[in-house]
Parts: sequence; C-alpha cells; structure tokens
Amino acid sequence: MSRIEPADFQALVSRAMEDPARRAMRPAIEKELLHFYIL
Repeated sequence: MSRIEPADFQALVSRAMEDPARRAMRPAIEKELLHFYIL
C-alpha cells in the first residue's frame, strides 16, 4: 500500500466533515482514517 499524501488525507477528512452532525467527531474521524491506511 502506498503512503497517503497529507493533502489527500485532509481532503478525506474535509469530505467526512461535510455533515454538520459530525463536527465534534473530527478527532475520531481522523483516527479512523489513519487506522484504515495503517491496516
């Protein structure tokens, strides 16, 4: 698996954060995306 670029990671987080109900979940969303790329 290739390394994720920081810009791509931020784009994925921003896309997930488009739902207003997820605003308080940013740290958890970032953590889960990192776990996805590690595994």
